[in-house]
Amino acid sequence: MTNDAISVAPHVYTVVLETDRVRVLESRMAPGDRTEIHSHPEVIAIAMVPGRFRFTHANAEPMEVDVPPGCQCISRP
Repeated sequence: MTNDAISVAPHVYTVVLETDRVRVLESRMAPGDRTEIHSHPEVIAIAMVPGRFRFTHANAEPMEVDVPPGCQCISRP
């Protein structure tokens, strides 16, 4: 999967900072918002507000996560 988050979901993601080594995205979603399937390189995510997120992995396995504010999530592809 190579679809970039900014390309497929510009209504959700905004580039805050980008260099040759790092890219910082801001993500804002309202309840019920959706995006097309996309990928991220290595990720560190920090939740500013609590929320429940439903993801579908590349292997089509669904996952639902409750995220408390300040939660720091690290993901590697």
